[in-house]
Amino acid sequence: VVRTELDIEIEPGRLVSILPWGGSAVVTTRGLRWELRDDELSPFEARGVSNEAVQGAVRIVVASGVVLVVCPDSG
Repeated sequence: VVRTELDIEIEPGRLVSILPWGGSAVVTTRGLRWELRDDELSPFEARGVSNEAVQGAVRIVVASGVVLVVCPDSG
C-alpha cells in the first residue's frame, strides 16, 4: 500500500501492477516500461496493470489517493 512514495529494487523484466485503492489516484513512476507522469488511475481501469521494470530500481510517487503495488513472483 502506497500513500506517498515507494522505491523498490527489482529485477528488470519483472511485472509491476499499480492499482488505485478506494478511488482514483494520481501517480508518477520511474523505471517502468510505460511510465506515468501525474497520470490519474481510476478503479476498474487496466492502465496500471502488468507494467514491466526496465531498470533495477523503480520509483512510484503518489500525488493523491492510495495505490496497491503488486510485483508477482516470476516463478
